[in-house]
Amino acid sequence: RDFRDLTHENDVNDSRTSKTDAVTEYKLAMGPLRLRIVDTPGFGHTGGPEVGKKHAKCIVDSIRKLGGVHAITIVFSGSQARVTPQLKSALFDIRAILPEEAWENIVVVFTNTPSRLHLTFGIEDLNKLLGHTVTPERQIFIDNPYVLWERSIQNQDRVDGRATCEDLAKAFTEAGHNLGNFVSEVVELPRLDTDEFRAASKQIQEKERLDKLHHKEKKHPQGVSVAYLHAKFKQRMKDDFPDFQSFADLGDFVWGEYGNRKDPPVDLLRHGTLIDPADGLRGVSLCHAIGATEDRADVVGDATLFVSWVWRYNIENFIDALYQYCCEHYLDPGRTFVWVCFFCNNQRLWLRPAPGAAPPLDVFGKTLRRIKRMICVLDCHNDPLYFKRVWTVYEVFVALHLGIKIEVTLFIEARTRFRNAVKAGDIGGFAAIDVMQAGASVPSDAEKIKEELRRDNAGPENVNRLVHNCVREGLQLLAARCLLQPG
Repeated sequence: RDFRDLTHENDVNDSRTSKTDAVTEYKLAMGPLRLRIVDTPGFGHTGGPEVGKKHAKCIVDSIRKLGGVHAITIVFSGSQARVTPQLKSALFDIRAILPEEAWENIVVVFTNTPSRLHLTFGIEDLNKLLGHTVTPERQIFIDNPYVLWERSIQNQDRVDGRATCEDLAKAFTEAGHNLGNFVSEVVELPRLDTDEFRAASKQIQEKERLDKLHHKEKKHPQGVSVAYLHAKFKQRMKDDFPDFQSFADLGDFVWGEYGNRKDPPVDLLRHGTLIDPADGLRGVSLCHAIGATEDRADVVGDATLFVSWVWRYNIENFIDALYQYCCEHYLDPGRTFVWVCFFCNNQRLWLRPAPGAAPPLDVFGKTLRRIKRMICVLDCHNDPLYFKRVWTVYEVFVALHLGIKIEVTLFIEARTRFRNAVKAGDIGGFAAIDVMQAGASVPSDAEKIKEELRRDNAGPENVNRLVHNCVREGLQLLAARCLLQPG
């Protein structure tokens, strides 16, 4: 195709929009070198997200048809005053469609910029947003001399003609030199098999799902379906992580023990590589990772239950308890979405909060208020680990304060002992609660909660009594249900 063909060009005077809206292929001979150039639509289009999605699919499809490429060239205007939200959005879209193998084949061209001295924003900002360091030799700066030539014609009566000619000659020489650098870099790059881009279509779908989850999360906390946890997650843990019995063990493996967090974390369910739409950084909650990567749309939804529990619980026992709860209450496990902190908190943000981030206590309270229903999962009825953790005691106290419905359930394996205790008329013999002696995985969380309780009018002793009575009442309701069950 002729480079002068403007059939697919948009308004060249509008700096906010992509200049092309269709794929155009050019073939160019430079001596013995034969170049095949595929010009694709850009990102950051003012047409909105739908146009961006259309362009992303167009780019991926065109690259896949080539069979192989040597260079992926990203063109920016170097005269742009700053990294705008529009540019950030475009870079996030680019990151979403490129496989890891493609980053070594990227060359960045800055137009309207004769050299890096004229660049109006920092390369390090661009590298951070791309999630990849573009080396200096892959940074090409070009100020189109033909544009300068057109300006010289417009200004020929106001400037010295001889000096203008000298400046134009210099501009053409610099542009030719920079284009030569570009060609030199391109011909040295290894061929990239575009089979790698087959995964890009899936990545685009995942990005769309993450965007939807991000917007839904603003309206209501998202939870994971009990059916998914019971049928898929539990089995996956058996297959992939048979040595890890508890969520605490699994969490330490994935994110590292407290005070020694892993960076990057183990990429469980791909949560560590997916890009969070909220800040453009890699790392989302397991809940959002499940929603983005699973083909079924009903594995994640608006949370219907806030689950109060302990990370040291056995994985299989905990999930079975949730499933049993659904069966007892005639709830469809596929439509019961539970908010469980292990899955629903973005641990990248929770374990390493950014400066100015909302305090954990505020985040918890807001989440509980929005879900409006809580279930306490106890490992046993007489001396539960549940009472030895400060977060769980605090969660029950706050739920009571907010007037939120609270229910209690037990591990399935603990129900036999509980049923025997019920028949014997003795379900009240569980250990006393002492919230000031309870612990937490994050010591600072324990201190903040205890300080909050010291300031509260109820005081720690009343907190112990209120939580004790609440759990006892929940167990009494569970006892009545157990007596109605056979066996």
